[in-house]
Amino acid sequence: MATAKQRAEAGAVAAKSAATQGAFYGALALILGALAGFLGGRFGAHKLHTLADGYAARRA
Repeated sequence: MATAKQRAEAGAVAAKSAATQGAFYGALALILGALAGFLGGRFGAHKLHTLADGYAARRA
């Protein structure tokens, strides 16, 4: 009975470690994805130099 309890505890510790590591890498991937989306939108957007340019572009 004691060995089964020890095995169960060892399995629980291993599962906890794997879950913690997975959560960390998941959060890191979300943060990097958000940063990539922000930078892509920021640098990929068309630049309007003046208000008149923006007005002309909307009317065309």
